[in-house]
Amino acid sequence: MAVFVDPSWWTNHVLFSHVIGVLGFILLLMALFGRFPKEIWSLTGLMNVLFFVQGSSANFSLISPAFCSLPSGYSDCSEEPG
Repeated sequence: MAVFVDPSWWTNHVLFSHVIGVLGFILLLMALFGRFPKEIWSLTGLMNVLFFVQGSSANFSLISPAFCSLPSGYSDCSEEPG
Protein backbone atom coordinates (compact mmCIF):
# COMPACT_ATOMS: atom_id res chain seq x y z
CA MET A 1 0.00 0.00 0.00
CA ALA A 2 2.92 2.35 0.66
CA VAL A 3 3.92 2.20 -2.98
CA PHE A 4 0.49 2.48 -4.55
CA VAL A 5 -1.35 4.88 -2.24
CA ASP A 6 1.02 7.22 -0.47
CA PRO A 7 4.58 6.94 0.90
CA SER A 8 3.27 7.84 4.35
CA TRP A 9 1.85 4.30 4.53
CA TRP A 10 5.39 2.85 4.70
CA THR A 11 5.35 2.86 8.51
CA ASN A 12 2.14 0.82 8.50
CA HIS A 13 3.66 -1.59 5.98
CA VAL A 14 6.75 -2.17 8.14
CA LEU A 15 4.65 -2.57 11.30
CA PHE A 16 2.37 -5.06 9.57
CA SER A 17 5.34 -7.16 8.41
CA HIS A 18 6.78 -7.21 11.94
CA VAL A 19 3.44 -8.37 13.34
CA ILE A 20 3.20 -11.13 10.73
CA GLY A 21 6.75 -12.22 11.58
CA VAL A 22 5.93 -12.45 15.29
CA LEU A 23 2.73 -14.38 14.55
CA GLY A 24 4.72 -16.83 12.43
CA PHE A 25 7.14 -17.40 15.31
CA ILE A 26 4.25 -17.94 17.73
CA LEU A 27 2.72 -20.40 15.27
CA LEU A 28 6.01 -22.30 15.15
CA LEU A 29 6.18 -22.48 18.95
CA MET A 30 2.58 -23.71 19.10
CA ALA A 31 3.35 -26.39 16.52
CA LEU A 32 6.43 -27.56 18.42
CA PHE A 33 4.94 -27.54 21.92
CA GLY A 34 1.52 -28.71 20.78
CA ARG A 35 2.94 -32.03 19.58
CA PHE A 36 1.83 -31.53 16.00
CA PRO A 37 3.17 -33.95 13.39
CA LYS A 38 6.66 -33.35 12.04
CA GLU A 39 5.24 -32.21 8.69
CA ILE A 40 3.29 -29.38 10.33
CA TRP A 41 6.11 -27.91 12.36
CA SER A 42 8.63 -28.33 9.55
CA LEU A 43 6.35 -26.46 7.14
CA THR A 44 5.76 -23.79 9.78
CA GLY A 45 9.52 -23.44 10.22
CA LEU A 46 9.95 -23.23 6.45
CA MET A 47 7.35 -20.46 6.34
CA ASN A 48 9.40 -18.49 8.87
CA VAL A 49 12.60 -19.07 6.89
CA LEU A 50 10.93 -17.86 3.69
CA PHE A 51 9.62 -14.78 5.49
CA PHE A 52 13.14 -14.00 6.72
CA VAL A 53 14.66 -14.52 3.25
CA GLN A 54 12.04 -12.24 1.70
CA GLY A 55 12.76 -9.49 4.21
CA SER A 56 16.53 -9.81 3.99
CA SER A 57 16.63 -9.91 0.19
CA ALA A 58 14.92 -6.55 -0.25
CA ASN A 59 18.25 -4.80 -0.81
CA PHE A 60 20.12 -7.39 -2.88
CA SER A 61 21.06 -4.79 -5.48
CA LEU A 62 23.21 -3.12 -2.82
CA ILE A 63 24.99 -6.42 -2.15
CA SER A 64 25.61 -7.62 -5.69
CA PRO A 65 25.79 -5.54 -8.87
CA ALA A 66 24.47 -8.55 -10.79
CA PHE A 67 20.98 -7.69 -9.58
CA CYS A 68 21.22 -4.28 -11.29
CA SER A 69 20.89 -6.00 -14.66
CA LEU A 70 17.27 -6.94 -13.92
CA PRO A 71 14.57 -5.14 -15.90
CA SER A 72 13.90 -1.61 -14.67
CA GLY A 73 10.72 -2.50 -12.83
CA TYR A 74 12.44 -5.15 -10.72
CA SER A 75 15.43 -3.38 -9.24
CA ASP A 76 16.09 -0.23 -7.30
CA CYS A 77 19.59 0.47 -8.59
CA SER A 78 20.47 4.13 -8.50
CA GLU A 79 22.53 4.04 -11.66
CA GLU A 80 21.45 2.80 -15.06
CA PRO A 81 23.40 -0.16 -16.46
CA GLY A 82 25.51 0.97 -19.37
